[in-house]
Amino acid sequence: MAIVITLAFLISLSVGMLTVKVAMANPYPTFYPLTPVKDPAIIMIQNPANGTVCYGNQIQVNFTVTQPGSWFQNGLTLGFINNIYYQIDGGATGTFSVLALNPLPVIHNPQPFSINLNVTEGQHTLTIMVDAKTIYDVFHNANSSLHSSISVDSTQTVTFTLAKEIDTTPPATLFPSPTSLFSPSSSPAESPTQLPTTEVSLTASPTPKPETGITRPVSGIVGVVIVAIVIAGLIIQLRKRKR
Repeated sequence: MAIVITLAFLISLSVGMLTVKVAMANPYPTFYPLTPVKDPAIIMIQNPANGTVCYGNQIQVNFTVTQPGSWFQNGLTLGFINNIYYQIDGGATGTFSVLALNPLPVIHNPQPFSINLNVTEGQHTLTIMVDAKTIYDVFHNANSSLHSSISVDSTQTVTFTLAKEIDTTPPATLFPSPTSLFSPSSSPAESPTQLPTTEVSLTASPTPKPETGITRPVSGIVGVVIVAIVIAGLIIQLRKRKR
């Protein structure tokens, strides 16, 4: 009887030690939390930056999506991304593949996404949306099909302006350069292209010679003679009056 009691005690002791080791190896329960995690995914849009002006006829969209650390607890994944959308000016939406995020995400590591979009000139609004859910269980059911979930969607919006691309081509010159007047295929022995010329004949007219110095002295003598005659006439008239 004593032997039986001793064996039973040893067996119970070994089972207790095994239970303690298992508990130490798994300190957290494998049940989903009683309350849902409400932290959404984090969206960061790198391009286009908010308020910037872009050039061309396309816009390259670059952004990242990061899953918060609260989505991963006790060895369980509580958050899942269903879809990622983009939207231009509130119109039609497009989707991105989320295979890189589910079911084995990298915690706290931003996952990059990129796409080129054709847009018209002017101001536009770009919106990135992440449709996600987190799982919880108010009854700690072991069956995953009985778990509950809530939506934890997130959005990020930027505004940008697309302008016409600036033409940096220099304007064409109206006059040819001196080197363009010669044919590039001509050899040094060949004569260059002759430009049209106009001949202008110049004839020199003879310079008029000054008059000789005789005319002016003669006209001076004639004037002196006339004055003398006038004076002589006056003297004669005075003499007649005295008589």
